[in-house]
Amino acid sequence: MGFSYGYLALLIATGPARAQSVEVQIAEAKAGDAQAQYIMGHAYRSGEGVERDDELAVQWWTKAAEQGHADAQYRLGLSCEIGMGVEEDPEQAVRWYRKAAEQGHADALYWLGRSYAIGMGVEEDDEQAFQWWTKAAEQGHADTQYWLGRSYETGMGVEQDYVEAVHWHRKAAEQGHAEALVALADAWTDWAETGDADAQYRLGLSYEIGEGVQQDYEQAVYWYREAAWQGHADAQYELGMAYRLGKGVEKNIISGEDAEERRNIKRAVQWHRKAARQGHAYAQYWLGRSYDDGSLVDGVKRDREQAVQWWTKAAEQGHAGAQYELGDAYRKGRGVQYDPEQALYWYREAAKQGHAGAQYELGVAYFGGFGVEVDREQATYWFRKAARQRHIGALDRMRLHLQ
Repeated sequence: MGFSYGYLALLIATGPARAQSVEVQIAEAKAGDAQAQYIMGHAYRSGEGVERDDELAVQWWTKAAEQGHADAQYRLGLSCEIGMGVEEDPEQAVRWYRKAAEQGHADALYWLGRSYAIGMGVEEDDEQAFQWWTKAAEQGHADTQYWLGRSYETGMGVEQDYVEAVHWHRKAAEQGHAEALVALADAWTDWAETGDADAQYRLGLSYEIGEGVQQDYEQAVYWYREAAWQGHADAQYELGMAYRLGKGVEKNIISGEDAEERRNIKRAVQWHRKAARQGHAYAQYWLGRSYDDGSLVDGVKRDREQAVQWWTKAAEQGHAGAQYELGDAYRKGRGVQYDPEQALYWYREAAKQGHAGAQYELGVAYFGGFGVEVDREQATYWFRKAARQRHIGALDRMRLHLQ
């Protein structure tokens, strides 16, 4: 198993410092304060405020550990494992790991599980490794989540279960665990090749952003398409965006003049419509955009009533961009009857989610009294929020306000 003793030494050398003088810490530690003893151990290990001394570090950690201090027990276990400040003693390492682990210390749970997995200081026992790792993984310990995933993947200490393997690899991957990202991409590949639509979609995402695999837009589109044909709404949306942005497809579609570009435009709208009909908020938003500007040649004709209908569906699901566009439509009477109260309602909903354009429009409304009473404090409040996001109009307003 790929454990690094250099990494172990680094773990031992790191820990929290407390903003008190060394003299105060020593006094408290000598008086029997376990936390002070632990801090003194860290000070001597790292050389913070005192000359580094690994043996003294171990002595202070031992005092704290014997009082039941879980962090000290864990670090004492690390020291015993590699012989830093104390004679190397794997069995003592396991003893201290166990004491900390029994208090729920996540790092100790991981290292105790590892000890059982490799037979370090204890007889090798995959089932015991699995049990301790499960406790740490449930606390969100990324390394443990990865190894728990490996246990399920290989049947090490537990019945083989690929679904659970993916579950734990995904949890570790969400914390940026590099090995878990690779394992997850491998798992998606295996499942995708069996025709699993969700795996195909997730493999497409992996290729698009380069997580666990080399970034490859064409491969992303391939897998999105495989899932989209099976009716996977997220894949349909992403495939539509690929056509719209020209990522991994034949042509970039910005100009809309070339025949292939026009075909891509039409495909973008078609896939977004499929996803939108399944209730996909982002697809509904972009379909609304397509109907609103009507510039997508061979895609759709301008139909602002249709745009409002799709934005309404997305806005009601909390899509900030759709809420802003809907507010704009009500303010201008574009595709819907002019209604300043509805405009303000949707601007406010989008603004609460941090949409800079909506924050600016709220500022304009309060400044000029459009649909609300004039309130310069509220206007300034919303202009400032938008300006912090570098909204040009809001920045101009704030400059005028400061003059």
